[in-house]
Amino acid sequence: MTVQYIHRVASGSALMSFYLLKRWRGSVYKVVWKDLAVYLLIYYCISFVYRFGLGEQGRENFEKLVLHCARFQAVLPVSFVLGFYVTLVVGRWWETYRCLPWPDNTAILLATHLPGQGVEQVERRSILRYVVLCITLTLAAISPVVKDSLPTFEAMVKKGFLTDEEARMLEKHKADSGQQVAWVPIVWASRAVHRARREGRITTDLGHKSLVDEMLCLRSLCGRLLGYNSHNIPLVYAQVSSPLACCPVSLCLDGAPFLWLRYA
Repeated sequence: MTVQYIHRVASGSALMSFYLLKRWRGSVYKVVWKDLAVYLLIYYCISFVYRFGLGEQGRENFEKLVLHCARFQAVLPVSFVLGFYVTLVVGRWWETYRCLPWPDNTAILLATHLPGQGVEQVERRSILRYVVLCITLTLAAISPVVKDSLPTFEAMVKKGFLTDEEARMLEKHKADSGQQVAWVPIVWASRAVHRARREGRITTDLGHKSLVDEMLCLRSLCGRLLGYNSHNIPLVYAQVSSPLACCPVSLCLDGAPFLWLRYA
């Protein structure tokens, strides 16, 4: 989860950088303090054993191990591999954020090209409900929070996203295909827009095209979100990056303790 802080540093004061450094919520300190505490505990245990628990021969062997580990710390391409992995993860996170669909443009276009009360108002509400339903089905498939709130089609019916008949249709589509059905409400919305154009409530082809294009764009964003959810970063990257990040830490545990002056 991102932490908002821009509004606190908008003044551009010279001390704002220190304010950012002392923040705890969302900070790097909050992420690494447990690992750092474990590392320091192991480090001081090794250092204590080296100074007070080993004999002369044991210290000499340990010092050779320390020097051997220190030579290999610069060999591992940690910066390159972790830089690539972090770039991939952050890029994926940002692209996921950019794919979040919003129904606002559809609502504005409906108010522009399908004005009026009575039948027009009912159609506007139905089309926008279908659009919101598409977004809801997508988020329910990728977000545990939304899934817990709306676990079934029946729950969506109770919340007003669906009618009973629409819920049965979605259940049938899902049972027949075995795939996500977030695209189905967009089909319903497109049919409603086409019917409104055919019957003259949408008066221009431009309005009809604008609405359909906007709904197709929204469906595309929902599809990309579902794709990001079903296709993870290849496991091989995590399997390479995680041990590669741990190896230098392990080498530092053996290579970092201060040696006696004769090896300085």
